[in-house]
Amino acid sequence: MSATAHDVADNAQTAASRANQADLSAKDGEAIVEKTTASIAQLTEKWVAWSTPSMNWLLTAIISSQY
Repeated sequence: MSATAHDVADNAQTAASRANQADLSAKDGEAIVEKTTASIAQLTEKWVAWSTPSMNWLLTAIISSQY
């Protein structure tokens, strides 16, 4: 069974479509990583802002209890 020009064109179109889908999937993955990284950075900033006064109070209490 020999491939016709039509078969070859279909195979090439299918390969191009799959390559395009893979590229889009990779771009989606990159976007997810970027969003996740930004979310982690934002949560870290919020945690530091929230916890710093508490930590300062705790350290002050520990230090003053030793004297």
